[in-house]
Formats: sequence, structure tokens, C-alpha cells
Amino acid sequence: MNVLVELHSDGYVQVYGPARCMVINRPHVTNPVDGAKVDYMLNLLLPQTYAQLRTADQLIGTGLVQKIRPSDLQCAVQRLSLWDIEPQRAMSMRIRG
Repeated sequence: MNVLVELHSDGYVQVYGPARCMVINRPHVTNPVDGAKVDYMLNLLLPQTYAQLRTADQLIGTGLVQKIRPSDLQCAVQRLSLWDIEPQRAMSMRIRG
């Protein structure tokens, strides 16, 4: 099951996927003690169905936000313009290097 989380520059979030989800913004902490406190508070604040998901065996991915660069958009436009005349070549073009 794949899920795509799209973060807009204004803070708006869109989530695409086959299941329901909840998006939270975890407060920034600088030490493990405060991190443990935040974990405890989140588990109290979240609906039970989501609090139960916050375990290591339920984590399905981590990473940083991937920004779409202007060059990525330019390549995508090139792929679209090729699509009608050379679909195979358009599909083989890489958007990200």
C-alpha cells in the first residue's frame, strides 16, 4: 500500500492513498526527555485508532520532504510534449536525476 503526502508551502497537506489517515505536526524538541514527553502527550491526544499506530512495527516510512525543482517541472513539460509523437521515449525520460 503506497501513500503520498503532499505538503504545500503554505502548510496545507494533501494525502493520497487507499486508506484513511491523520496528519499531525510534531513539536520540535532538542533532547530525548522532551521527546518522550511529546510522545506521551501525542498518545493521549490522538484518537485511539491512530495512537495504536504509533509503534515501531507500524512505521512504514521516514524521510525528508522532497522538493520539486523548476528543472523537474521543465522535464515533465518536455515529457508531455513528446507524449503524442514518441510515447516510449517520453516514458523513459527521468524526471529526477
